Amino acid sequence: MKSGFDKIICCFFFVTMSFAACKNGSSSNATEKEAKSLSPLDSMMQIVMDGHDKSMGKMGHLLVNQKEINHKIDSLKKTLTPGNKAEITLLQSTNMRIDSVTGSMNKWMESFDMEMDKMDSVAKMNYLQKNRMLIDSITTKMQQASNFSDSILAQKSGKIIGK
Repeated sequence: MKSGFDKIICCFFFVTMSFAACKNGSSSNATEKEAKSLSPLDSMMQIVMDGHDKSMGKMGHLLVNQKEINHKIDSLKKTLTPGNKAEITLLQSTNMRIDSVTGSMNKWMESFDMEMDKMDSVAKMNYLQKNRMLIDSITTKMQQASNFSDSILAQKSGKIIGK
């Protein structure tokens, strides 16, 4: 189990990476030009790292949404009614979705081997292709969780459930 200090360090890392991903975002044309001048292996690594950067930007957004959702849950719990219970359940399930996808990203980052020291070039390419699919899947799930949590938070009426 991580100590409070470790959690603070992890949060700082994620926020820093989120800002870096947003600040350093480049057009797809620039990325394509860079990829063409790189070796196939370096090009695939760049694609994987671009996916990582995109996911980190989404992770920062999801953590902001999660904080806002937690605030709404706390507010709703103060005036607990049957309608609020359903709303709280929806908000909690949204947070679980965010936890799941950010957990997937954290797991991927912890397991990704940047150095690939013990692999030959064919194994490295296979490893990077596999990780490209993984990070693409995580990025898609982050986008879906982001869209869903945004839509939940964007509800303007006092009640989130029922239209």
